[in-house]
Amino acid sequence: MKKLLCIFLSLIMLFLFASCGGNNAPSGSLTSFTAETLDGETVDQSIFEGKITMVNIWATFCTPCIREMPDLQRLHEDYADKGLQVVGICCDIYGADGKYDESDIAIAKAIVRDTGVKYLNL
Repeated sequence: MKKLLCIFLSLIMLFLFASCGGNNAPSGSLTSFTAETLDGETVDQSIFEGKITMVNIWATFCTPCIREMPDLQRLHEDYADKGLQVVGICCDIYGADGKYDESDIAIAKAIVRDTGVKYLNL
């Protein structure tokens, strides 16, 4: 079920980011974007302003996703002065009911800590 939810969320994010560019974007297309970091801080679309952002959608059960995180951290560090950032989105914290379990967040936080990731994770 978590894998299906992760795929569904990935497709939604792809659609949102693909449809937001250019002059034909509906007014306010990103004005209502909000998300929560793994630490519970609310962020909005301003995290994307003035930067090229690579969004990495990952899951706690995805071994290849976790394995690539240190490389993405290096990419984030190496190109930060050129305006590039990496933002991670952990897609399997929320259940089908829209609620999350603190133990799932603890697992995601442990993965971020253990991989040495410092870039923003939602």
